[in-house]
Amino acid sequence: MFFSQQLDAYANAAKLIHESEQLRLILQAILALLNHLNGSSMAEKVVGGFCTSQLTEICAAQITGGASVLQTVAAFIHDRAPYATDVVDLVDPLTTAAKAPFLSIYDSLLHLDEGNQRVQLELEQLDFEHPVLAVRLNEMRRRLEEIAEKLIRVKDQVLAMLSYMGEALPRTEAEFRPEVYLLKLCDFLSSLRLHNELDVEVEN
Repeated sequence: MFFSQQLDAYANAAKLIHESEQLRLILQAILALLNHLNGSSMAEKVVGGFCTSQLTEICAAQITGGASVLQTVAAFIHDRAPYATDVVDLVDPLTTAAKAPFLSIYDSLLHLDEGNQRVQLELEQLDFEHPVLAVRLNEMRRRLEEIAEKLIRVKDQVLAMLSYMGEALPRTEAEFRPEVYLLKLCDFLSSLRLHNELDVEVEN
C-alpha cells in the first residue's frame, strides 16, 4: 500500500536526521556562536540549546560587520568543515516525507478500516457468502493491521527524533505535525546551501 511507502519516508527522514554528523556539527557551531554573542564571560554564556524548528529565524540575526548568523556559520563550514556541506543531501528525503501530513495517513487508514468493517457487516447481515470476496476482505484487514502497527512504530521514531532535536513534544494528536518541522528544517538547509553556493565571505 502507498501508506506503507509514506511511513517508510517518515522513518527514513527521522533516521537520517538523528544520525547526521554534519547536521550535528552545524547545530554545535550555531550554539557556540550564540553563546559567543550572548556574553563575554563564562557566567553569561547560558544558551544551552534551542528549538531547531526556529533555525531560520535564529540564523537571520545580524552580528558584527553586518553578516548574519547563517552567513557566519556557512563561512565556517566552507573554510573549516567543508564535508558538512553534505548536509544538504537531507533536503530531498525530508521533503519527500513531508509531502504527506502524518495525520492524513492515520485518517486514511481509519477510513479504509471503517469501510472494510462496513462491507463485512453488510455481508453478514445479508447472509451472503462469497469465498473470493471473503479472502480479499480478510487480506485487507491483515494488511491494515500491519500498517497500523507500523504507523505506531514510525510515530514513536519520529517523536524520538523531535525530542533529540530539542522540540517540545505534542500534547494532543492534533498537534502532531512532523511534516511542518521537516519543511522548516529543509528551508534552513536550503538557505545554508544557497550561501555555500554563493561562496559567502564574512568580514572580520
